[in-house]
Amino acid sequence: MISVGDALRAILDATPVLGGERTLLTGAIGRVAAEDVVSPRAVPSAANSAMDGFAVRGADVGTVPVRLRLIGSAPAGTLLDVPVESGTAAKIFTGWVIPDGADTVVRVEDTEERDGTVVIQVAVKPGSNVRSAGEDIEMGGTVGVAGAVLGAADLGVLASVGRVTVAVHRRPRVAILSTGAELVEVDEAPGPGQVVNSNAYALAAAVTEAGREPIVLPIARDRFEDIRDRLADAAGQPNVIVFYEQRIE
Repeated sequence: MISVGDALRAILDATPVLGGERTLLTGAIGRVAAEDVVSPRAVPSAANSAMDGFAVRGADVGTVPVRLRLIGSAPAGTLLDVPVESGTAAKIFTGWVIPDGADTVVRVEDTEERDGTVVIQVAVKPGSNVRSAGEDIEMGGTVGVAGAVLGAADLGVLASVGRVTVAVHRRPRVAILSTGAELVEVDEAPGPGQVVNSNAYALAAAVTEAGREPIVLPIARDRFEDIRDRLADAAGQPNVIVFYEQRIE
């Protein structure tokens, strides 16, 4: 008799790491990454606003109040084609690209619009409320590590850098073999002294929960030949075979 820890170590030592395959991100949740992923782009790709407000030159808003002429705004997904110069400002919203010439964003709560101008009422340090290019992910930065279990956040990051697929290790296939002359299948009514083969399905569910692929084999009776034949039939299919006997309690 050996301990559970010793048995687990023996199993792991005898189980090689499975090869890789590529899968779409939509099918990668819970899979184990088989590659490091390096970002081909910066995220965000350009400096953008962290607030709704006004893009300005930081040198213009160190002393307040100050009135700046509005030169317009750019709808989401477009760039303002007029640069922000000294004494001017552009309306901007969260996530929008900082227009040329601006280096600071003043929160809308700290301003008041009047007749084509904006009055800055709170002093702001240069660079405030601006998210720089590559602040979240630098170009060439590692965004996925081989051996990591991929979660929802990981897949979102991979999508943000343009990855449609990712290399993952194949899921181990686990065969479950129940033995016992007293066992009947789930669609059979058990007679006296018989028991439904329920553990096989509980084990199969546990295998699925662990991210593996279960294979429930037909029941093997308590005969050497029957057990041998079941194991022979399973040869080449699974990476692991769980072999157990269900008893009547």
